[in-house]
Amino acid sequence: MQWLALTAITVAAVGADQLTKYVVTSHLRLDDGLHVAGPFWIHHVRNSGIAFGLLAGAAPVVVVLTGAAVASMLVYFARSGARHPVLPIALGLVIGGSVSNLLDRIRLGYLSADFRAHAAAVQNDARRDSVTRRAGFSVATVAGADMVEPFV
Repeated sequence: MQWLALTAITVAAVGADQLTKYVVTSHLRLDDGLHVAGPFWIHHVRNSGIAFGLLAGAAPVVVVLTGAAVASMLVYFARSGARHPVLPIALGLVIGGSVSNLLDRIRLGYLSADFRAHAAAVQNDARRDSVTRRAGFSVATVAGADMVEPFV
């Protein structure tokens, strides 16, 4: 049941992320933005790097690193997934975002959407996904600290 939940959430996250990027690239010119709500904006950009512009133009390296990260998350889930009901949700969202970005990097060589809060809080998809990953693992670990073993 845990694997089914992980798969469903991952597929939903990939679908939502790809749909968002499709809407952004179809309706916004490059470098244009759209106010979403409150301080949040979404921008049409081309980001070939990862957080803070690191590895810009090195898509093959980023693809390998992302693939390794996804594989390690799946191993972690296989070892710990049944121990906490929040873990399939947290990891499903993180893996879904990672897989969606991986698909874009393989297909296009870059990411195409940029989510910002007041233009500085979140700089790009890679950084947002990094923050999401840390938050997801933190929630799962704190919520079931006695049930989730550290991945060694």
